[in-house]
Amino acid sequence: MNEQEIFDLLIKHILKIYDSEDNEIKYHSLKISKEKRKFSKTISIVFYIDDIPLSCKQYRSYKVLYQCRCGRQNKILLQKYCIKTKIVCPSCIQNRNFDYFIVTNSLGKNKELYHKKDLIKKEYDFNKESGSFKENYFKNHFRQKEFYKYLPYIYSINHIQIQNKKIEYIEAEKTNNQFKYTSKVIIDGNKMTLKSIELQCSKCKNIFTIHPMNIKYQDLDEIECKICKFANKKYKIQTYKNSELTYQSKLEYNFIEKCIENNIKIQNCFKIDYIFNNTVHKYTPDFYLPEYKMIIELKSKNQYYKIDLKSGKLEAKSNAAIEYAKSNDMNFVFLFDYDVNEFFKKLLNK
Repeated sequence: MNEQEIFDLLIKHILKIYDSEDNEIKYHSLKISKEKRKFSKTISIVFYIDDIPLSCKQYRSYKVLYQCRCGRQNKILLQKYCIKTKIVCPSCIQNRNFDYFIVTNSLGKNKELYHKKDLIKKEYDFNKESGSFKENYFKNHFRQKEFYKYLPYIYSINHIQIQNKKIEYIEAEKTNNQFKYTSKVIIDGNKMTLKSIELQCSKCKNIFTIHPMNIKYQDLDEIECKICKFANKKYKIQTYKNSELTYQSKLEYNFIEKCIENNIKIQNCFKIDYIFNNTVHKYTPDFYLPEYKMIIELKSKNQYYKIDLKSGKLEAKSNAAIEYAKSNDMNFVFLFDYDVNEFFKKLLNK
């Protein structure tokens, strides 16, 4: 069937035509052809109503009511009706020459009445795929051995906690979409597509979601969330001028400099036990000034301070440090960056 015959078929199925304001247009004859327009070099579809060609604007905004092969009447844009390879109605999908159509479940019991032609479905077999196809596939999916290697470190899959649950993994299963295959996971008999996994940060104990394939780039001996990872890069522990003193920020470095400049003895602080979320943790304040028996904690009001403040961890640490200082005849001093200069003035005056 050539293109002009298809156009003639489309004309036969048109019942009514409406303008851009949805007003019905009365006509005696219709025609569709492919030709050059007056001010264009390209060949395009031209729609005629009573031998008068529609302008481009009219062609794009006018609508048609057509009789579908399945018996339904549908209204769509004229341009879509003329150029779409498949015309979609609420009951079926058929091609422009109305030769056959695919009936969907919306037709219910009567769907077999409208089948004219059975479509051939392709059968896929992963084992028969080429080596290069499999290689590309496993760049985005786990192999069986890989999945079970990472499984002990996974907290949850698709936001389902997997502790004490039976887990099975399927490397490649057929799909009904544009991808031939996808990986599936079975959790206690429920099969689902592997979309995301969650890990537990070994430092802050927060649960965070990552793309399944990104687990390959995690250090599984010390799993870190984005915040802890970023903090460790920004506030890396460094040694002050080949001494035993350590610092993690410019604020701490400047504090050491101030102490040395004013002949104040300064040491790395000791660890203090504190309880957070019913678990005992170790807290190491920044410095200890032995001459003044002072435990020093330095803070800036950055995102890490706000996170600890909101979670209650900061309060738990501070309370533990205060109790420790009281029981050991010491003072716990909590300083923000803008308090440091005033602190040294008072200390030196004493």
